Amino acid sequence: MADAFDPDRAEAALDVLIALVREEVEAIHAGDLQAVADLYPRKRDKMEHAETLLRGLAPVLADAPHTALRAKVATLKELVAEDERLLARVTEATGEVAAELRRIRDRHGLGGLYGRGGQRRDPGATPRARLDQSF
Repeated sequence: MADAFDPDRAEAALDVLIALVREEVEAIHAGDLQAVADLYPRKRDKMEHAETLLRGLAPVLADAPHTALRAKVATLKELVAEDERLLARVTEATGEVAAELRRIRDRHGLGGLYGRGGQRRDPGATPRARLDQSF
């Protein structure tokens, strides 16, 4: 299987992936989440293509002449790790913003004071707002 491995094609595939992941990392740093969403299909397709090309990579990387290929794999690994960290932070921040918006909406909304038919509910149905006097 190692004979079928083409290091030039593998390097080209890695170069494309490295460029895409760098572009995504830069878009995240710039706050351009639309660019991140737009990059996803291309990145997914290129990852699948690279996986096919790199199936026989381990035995090939053991050879000394492929130091450039090894360096590209290491670069891609570092970029993917950074990309994952950034995407996790974006996801967490988005969840926090959504929770805060729900809290604000619930606080300033009618909060269940009225029933389906528009009739006022029993005042005991919703808890009264309490003033925090712990200071």
